[in-house]
Amino acid sequence: MPLVPANHYELSGLISGAVDTGGVGGKPAISLDFDGQPVQDPQLEATPSGLQIIALIDARPDVDSRVLLLLLPDVTIADAPVPVAAIAAVVTIKTSVGPGLIEGPLQSYAIHPVSASASVVQSLG
Repeated sequence: MPLVPANHYELSGLISGAVDTGGVGGKPAISLDFDGQPVQDPQLEATPSGLQIIALIDARPDVDSRVLLLLLPDVTIADAPVPVAAIAAVVTIKTSVGPGLIEGPLQSYAIHPVSASASVVQSLG
């Protein structure tokens, strides 16, 4: 059987949900949670390092915001789903009411391993 690119990823653990690279009408369909909380406005980009997804976790005005940066490997499949290991970074970005009020690094990073299953699903679009 010929190898085809995976177009569906199921994630479990701290980062959970599904990523469909070619959803209805060919547009990506992404539904992810971080620690049980839905992320907002996920954006998918194909990069040489794999599929990169960036989404807002939460924001506290004049304090900080947290962004999820998820990297999934490109996978080719013959027929059965393939387990994959991926990586996510939660980026905390310090904010303030004005420029120059925060000393030190403005971003900090927490790295999390991600377990996923890659498969091929037929698109309805």
